[in-house]
Order: sequence, then structure tokens, then C-alpha cells
Amino acid sequence: MNKTIAVIGSLDTKHEEVGYLKQRLNALGLNAYLIDTSVLKHHVTEPEADMTREVLLASGGYGPDGLAGMKKSDAIQTVTNLVAQAVENLYRQGVIHGGIAAGGYQNSTMGSAALRRLPMGVPKVLVSAVVNSYLPTQMFTGQTDIIVIPSVADVVGLNSITRTIFDNACAAIAGIMRDGKPKYERDSREKLIAISSAGVTNTGVTYLCQHIREQGYVPVIFHGVTGGSRTMEDLAVEGTFDGLMDLDIHDLLVDALGYYVFSECDSQRLERMANLNMPTVVSFSGMDVIDMTRTFYESGDLPNREGRKVFKHSPEIYHVKVTLEEARKGAALMAKRLNAFTGPVAVVAPMRGFRDNTQPGDALYDPEVDACLRDTVKAALAPHVKWIEVDCNANDPLFAETVMSTWLQLVKERA
Repeated sequence: MNKTIAVIGSLDTKHEEVGYLKQRLNALGLNAYLIDTSVLKHHVTEPEADMTREVLLASGGYGPDGLAGMKKSDAIQTVTNLVAQAVENLYRQGVIHGGIAAGGYQNSTMGSAALRRLPMGVPKVLVSAVVNSYLPTQMFTGQTDIIVIPSVADVVGLNSITRTIFDNACAAIAGIMRDGKPKYERDSREKLIAISSAGVTNTGVTYLCQHIREQGYVPVIFHGVTGGSRTMEDLAVEGTFDGLMDLDIHDLLVDALGYYVFSECDSQRLERMANLNMPTVVSFSGMDVIDMTRTFYESGDLPNREGRKVFKHSPEIYHVKVTLEEARKGAALMAKRLNAFTGPVAVVAPMRGFRDNTQPGDALYDPEVDACLRDTVKAALAPHVKWIEVDCNANDPLFAETVMSTWLQLVKERA
């Protein structure tokens, strides 16, 4: 296939395992470019590294002993930054066409940071001994398409278990190179509209997708609670989309409150969208509930837990209605970030609930909180941000029609 895969690992502790990965890739017709991420100096010469520890350190201006005076955590972070930049450079130069890394926590951290620098579609595999733990997998994948394979046994030595996992990991990369699409390229014939959504608004989004297709566009849906919305923003910044319908902005509420355990804080939701000049419709889904694990809800750490409305989404995930104070905080941040938009933007506000389970008699029905969210945003919006109210729930056909017509009006006004 004449393709080269970066094999990322620390030869001081993982030379046997890394060497086996290189051997298997070669057997599958792929070249291997071995990058040594060892923090400590060593005398391992087999397998031979294509980018030695010394060369990697020199790329950042460090000598062979440049890490000697650092704390271990600082040394690991230094090597992590260097290998990430090295992999990005090697890909841009056409030296490598994919990547694989294997190890425990340290090697998973360093290797995954490098793999995240590869573009979408480029094959990237992480074999990790820690992804079966309670650590969130997203700490290794970020918003990328890394294939994560639990190593089952620790990545220490070769045996029938680890060889099986390594063989399959290498076969996965070879299969993508042979039969897959190892680089994303946008189809110029498609006009893409990105939509942030969640299962609780799926009915309304289904109606919306029908309207989008009728207008000659192609909808691309991103899950608004599990990091998908930040992936959507990454792709929007790269110019992937012709428009945005950002209907689930749950991460923004996380930013405002800061004590979630199910979603990442400090996501800077909407901030990167402000200067894109892309027609954007925003709504309130995800702003009225806190998503949390059952253990956190039952721990007593949630402020003002008594009296809150709650819906058990699944045995392990609870949806908890925000308080009026939390609603005001979230709404204030929403208005602030929308006011920074320089391009065409509008807010479509459903008056009968932002998601399912918010109708009269439902577990999360709280018209006072919903009205607080709407009224606080409406009062704080700058004049250039359009405000549209629609007398329905976010899952009703009328909401979808209003979002579509509002977005088309923004397109006309921009033109």
C-alpha cells in the first residue's frame, strides 16, 4: 500500500510491545515510523526508532538531559507537547498517513495527544489499558475519531492476549487504509447544515431535517451533551458548513454553573462562532436541565437538591431541572455570547417547553423556570440578534418550521 503509520510509544518501558506493533504493520504491507516518547534516557536500540528521544527533545530545544531537573508530570507534559507537534508536522509533510499508540495511563496520554492532531478520517488507533476504568474516554479522544481499543491485559509484555489485541489493532488500520476513506474531503455538491441536538429533542429535529432536505441542504446532527457540539464548532471554524442550527446548547449552561460531573466545563460554547458570519439559529434545549450521574445526584453534593424536579433518563443518568437562580446565570451567559456575534443570528424560543417531559403533568414541567430563561435572554439581547417566539414545544412540527423559515430569512438578509 506504500503507506506509513506512526507508531508512538516509550522505548524505555514498551520497546517489546512497540516493536511488535511495527512488525505487525510491516506484515500487513504498511511501513512503520517509530517515534520514541521515552521520558527517561535509555540504551534500547531494538527496535530502532525513526525519531529518537533525542531528536524529539531537540525539536523543542531540549538536550538529552533537558528533562532531568523537571518534575515527572512536567516532563511528561513536555514530551506530550513535542510528540503531538511532531506527528502533526509529519502528517503535513506526507511522511505518515495514520498513527497507533499503546500503553497504560502515561503512554495513552502522550499517544492520544499526538493522534488527536491527525485530521478526521485519517486512521488513528489507541490501545489502552485504562479506558475500561472510570476515566472518561473523552480525555483520550477529545472531539476526534480515534478508535479506542481496551488492551484487556496491561500493555506489559507479549502473550496470547496482548498479541491478539495488537494484531486486531493493526488490522484495523490496515483495513481502513485498504477499504476505508482514510481522509475526510467535503463533497462540494453537498450544502451542509449543522444541528446540535439530543435524544430529548429528536422528534423536533426529525421534522426539521425533512424541511432542510426539501430546501436542498443536507443536515448533519451532533449530540449536544457528549462533546458533539464542540466537534461541530471545530468543523464550523474549518469552514465545513453552510449554516448552523444550534438548538442544544447544554454546554453553555455547564460553563455558567461549573459544577457538573457529566459534561465538561469551560467549553467556551458559542464563542468561536461569533465571527464566522454564518447564518445561525439558536434555541434553548439543554439550558433548563442538569445532566448528571446517579451517584452524583445521590451524593448530596448538588446545591439545593431538595425540591428539584428530576427525571430518570436511564438507570445511571438523571435530568434535573435548574433553579431560578441557575436559570438566570445560564441565560445571562447565553445573551452575552450571542451579543458578540457579528454575523446573522437569531433565537427561536418555544413557549411550551424546550424538550420532552416538559408538558403540564410531566416530571420536568416548570413554566416559571422556562419563562425566566426566555425573559432574561430576551431582555439582555443586543438589537442585532433576532428574537422569535413560537407557541409550541421544541418537539412540535411548528417549531421545526419556524427554525427553518428563520434560518432562510437570515440567509436572505446576509445576501
